[in-house]
Amino acid sequence: MTSDDLETLDFSLTLRNPQSTDSGTYTISIQNERKVLKLTDIQLHIKVYKVEADSKVESVLLPCKTTVCLPKDAKVEWKDENNRKVHVYENGSDQPEQQHQDYKGLTSMKRNLPGDLSLTLKYPTDGDTNTYTCTAYSREGNILIEKQVNLTVRVPQVEVDSGVESVQLPLKTTGNLPKDAKVEWKDGKRAVRMYDDHYRKVRMYDDHYRKVHMRTALTSLKNSTRFTETERR
Repeated sequence: MTSDDLETLDFSLTLRNPQSTDSGTYTISIQNERKVLKLTDIQLHIKVYKVEADSKVESVLLPCKTTVCLPKDAKVEWKDENNRKVHVYENGSDQPEQQHQDYKGLTSMKRNLPGDLSLTLKYPTDGDTNTYTCTAYSREGNILIEKQVNLTVRVPQVEVDSGVESVQLPLKTTGNLPKDAKVEWKDGKRAVRMYDDHYRKVRMYDDHYRKVHMRTALTSLKNSTRFTETERR
């Protein structure tokens, strides 16, 4: 606080590069040695840009635009809420070796410095639902701008009653896939089913799903046997 503040009675606080985590209640108190002269609460809410996308889209754009004139040698980092590096741009080029492995080959950034630092995330999935932070640094490491984007990836919902014999999880693509493409279904981290060699071979099951498949096959065989015996009668 300076003598000018006392003369103007303006004690406003400037918070630089505000983030969603800065949202909350801020209290200012004015007091002398004897008592509190004024006590005021101010509620701060930081609005974060929100983006929604379907999991079946090829890519989603996370916008980050600024009117701040950034130097050409600025370093740009995109990070997720777990502080993992999603994309790094430095010295006039992308730095894939600094990316977290989960994002390798899945991102590209606009290079329209100084104004547009938007990030493209390819093949978004439910696991990409996250809050992403775009930060630009000067050569000295000072933060020049910092913006956040909240991404929500919608996934198809399938509901069935328990006890049904089977359920279909739909997935169709209109793209021309190469003959050596592999198609894999996963439940979280467990492999459910994998096709390769132009989808003719099933290579892998998780133990749990292998047992489910065998139970289903046995049930189908029993039903087929019953049907055949009924026909004979």
